[in-house]
Amino acid sequence: MRLTHKGWEVGLQSDEHLQRLEEKLARIEAVKDLLSAHTHRQKNALAALKMPEVTIEELKGEIAGLDRFDESTLLHIDPLFDYDSIEALSSEGREKLKAVRPFSVGQASRINGVRNSDVAILIVHLKRGGAHV
Repeated sequence: MRLTHKGWEVGLQSDEHLQRLEEKLARIEAVKDLLSAHTHRQKNALAALKMPEVTIEELKGEIAGLDRFDESTLLHIDPLFDYDSIEALSSEGREKLKAVRPFSVGQASRINGVRNSDVAILIVHLKRGGAHV
């Protein structure tokens, strides 16, 4: 996401690709706005989602309209996902992911010890058909 704009500026990304990214970012912001407007466990729902034990599925059951967003906006991870099958993950990241078993990529990104590069690798794997719900 960070490099698409730069790639577009130098001619490596098409207008269509940039537009798709901007639409996705707008959807993500809409999800954040929706979560910010609701509470969960006496917290702002967006802040509550940062807790490893809170899942987007739980919030979808409580917040009307959250279920209208597609999987690419709310990317889920199968609870039985085999993190050992992704060799490129850092050792610490793999162990943390296996211990917490995050429900979504967003939740995985908030785990202390999981690097941004681990999250990026996980996203690529999931998009290529890795085990996701």
